[in-house]
Amino acid sequence: FSLDTLLDNIMIYYLTNSITTSLRIYKEGINSRQTGIDGVEVSVPVGVSYFKNEIVHHFPFLLKEKFKNIVHVSFHEKGGHFIALEMPTVLYQDILDFVRKTLKNI
Repeated sequence: FSLDTLLDNIMIYYLTNSITTSLRIYKEGINSRQTGIDGVEVSVPVGVSYFKNEIVHHFPFLLKEKFKNIVHVSFHEKGGHFIALEMPTVLYQDILDFVRKTLKNI
């Protein structure tokens, strides 16, 4: 991706003051035992997309322990941590598939 795209992405976090929430997942991953976050079950519909070159992968059976209502799972042979920049169309389609499945179950 281009320098302009990178700067656009950074500015979105800066102007919306959302960098803290975007980093929360890393803190929770590191300190999950200390915060007790692993013990909190999530019952709302959840979608999971696995991209081959993501930094960390969680096994589906472990996710099912926490997320009790996984309605969509997809696996991709390409893509990594910045999938919205790398393959926005693929991510968009995954989100649409998740929403369709969620609405069908309501």
